Amino acid sequence: GVCDLTRAEMSSNGDVDTRMAEAEHASKVLGLAVRTNLGLPDRGLYVTPEHVAAVTAEIRRHAPKIVFAPYWEDRHPDHVMCSKLVEEAVFNAKLRRFMPESPAVQVE
Repeated sequence: GVCDLTRAEMSSNGDVDTRMAEAEHASKVLGLAVRTNLGLPDRGLYVTPEHVAAVTAEIRRHAPKIVFAPYWEDRHPDHVMCSKLVEEAVFNAKLRRFMPESPAVQVE
């Protein structure tokens, strides 16, 4: 599956509805079992406790074996932040005492 962090509301390449339609089409082409969107703010991604917790909860909800994120060097600041957020969340997802209401998972 794929989890989008934002709805791309700041995008210069279309609007939210267009980007959602593109995501739906891509999901069908890729044969994804699940596609979610956390609705975090476009151009407002930061390594904050709230954002890390949202990504961590999503990882725990789906318990993937492998997690991919954008490369940490990119011209787009949100891609860089996404990489950092996912790195933090993957680490936290395996910690039993982090968000104990949500069961820890083991990811690679």
